Amino acid sequence: MSAAAWTNFIKLQNFVGHYLSSYNALDSVNIVTRFQLLQNESKLPDKTLALEVLAYITPRNGRKGMGIIIEPPEFQVNAPNLPGPEGFIIVPILVISEKMLNETLATGCNLPADQCCQMIMDALHWQQFNGFGQLFCDTQAMVRAQDFDPLDAWRLRFKLRMPRGQTEKVAQPTITEVDGMITLACSTADAQIYYTLDESYPGRSNSGAMVYEAPFTAEAGDVINVAAYKDGLTPSHMIQATVTA
Repeated sequence: MSAAAWTNFIKLQNFVGHYLSSYNALDSVNIVTRFQLLQNESKLPDKTLALEVLAYITPRNGRKGMGIIIEPPEFQVNAPNLPGPEGFIIVPILVISEKMLNETLATGCNLPADQCCQMIMDALHWQQFNGFGQLFCDTQAMVRAQDFDPLDAWRLRFKLRMPRGQTEKVAQPTITEVDGMITLACSTADAQIYYTLDESYPGRSNSGAMVYEAPFTAEAGDVINVAAYKDGLTPSHMIQATVTA
């Protein structure tokens, strides 16, 4: 997978936010991504309030009482046996309304939360985003967000099929034992091999792991854990062997 592909999840989240913000039927509803909320956390009137309060107290076009939060996308794997793996990007959306603010005639959105949810589903179902694919409602497209009671809150879920490329992995190293002399190797050119003799993980972050430089001796019964690394590739599988001689 290219480095740029990692940004696709964030880009899709922003695309959905801008798309809904451009839908004139929702002009009175504040629409933000979760990332935007986190950036504006200092604007909460009371630090004991939940961050989501910002979504419905922040006015849009002079109206407030309801907020739409585009949550960070998730990834649901449906074919774990395929490279990538293949699955669906899930786009969760939280719609949250405070009844008194929302129903204030002069300054409220005056839009029931469940009706707002149906408008979002109507707009996003089958919506095509070039470079991503087509969004459609998940099977549980609209459910009550009871954790926000007594507010009128709902969670929506949309999904988009996306096969994912997978970054090349360093080849699995090999362990060869001849008369107690241990030789490690990896077919990936310039890979760095780490090993341990204390049964801990042979990782770069492990101070007990050693970089393999030349064949070494080990005692019968020693357990050798080995993994290989190379910048730009994902780490190899870890392999293990018990010294027999």
